[in-house]
Amino acid sequence: MKARSGLGLSLAILALFLASSVYAEGRKEHWTSYAIDESLTIRYPASWWPVSIERGRIDIRSSKQGAEGVGIGRGQAEIIASVQDIEPMQTLDQLIQRNVRNDEVLSDRPVDFSRSRVGQSCTNVREVISRNEIGPNTFVINTGIFCQIDNTLIIVLLRTWESEERLREYQHIAEDISKSIERSGS
Repeated sequence: MKARSGLGLSLAILALFLASSVYAEGRKEHWTSYAIDESLTIRYPASWWPVSIERGRIDIRSSKQGAEGVGIGRGQAEIIASVQDIEPMQTLDQLIQRNVRNDEVLSDRPVDFSRSRVGQSCTNVREVISRNEIGPNTFVINTGIFCQIDNTLIIVLLRTWESEERLREYQHIAEDISKSIERSGS
């Protein structure tokens, strides 16, 4: 009897794992593709709201709340994906420093996108998490994922309030967006 109930428990755990895996993979199917410029596409969750779209840049929010140009509301996140050409003699480090120059850097680490294809998807990836005081004792956490495709730099910048409970979830989404960036037609 014990072997049978142990088997039943094992099957229940396996079913729960498979259901959660299907959900996680299914979530990817509900992403929207966007041509961020003439040669690069990104994917982002279809449930996120585009706030601003222009050549080389898209700003999306986790929910529709808030007015354009006002910033993020409590419980909300914003992700800005932008493309920048790298100037001759300019390094990725210099671009990162320029983007975090007014922030307190909390962490700076390389990220391995193991399935990256040189020239087709992000390589030389760095994640920089910084803290920016936007008012007295009011802070925003910026998670910047910086990557390169040939001579093009892509920045995926996540902005949330310091007290945001879903910070880790939003960081995973920003990383998935970064992983989705590729040359159009590849």
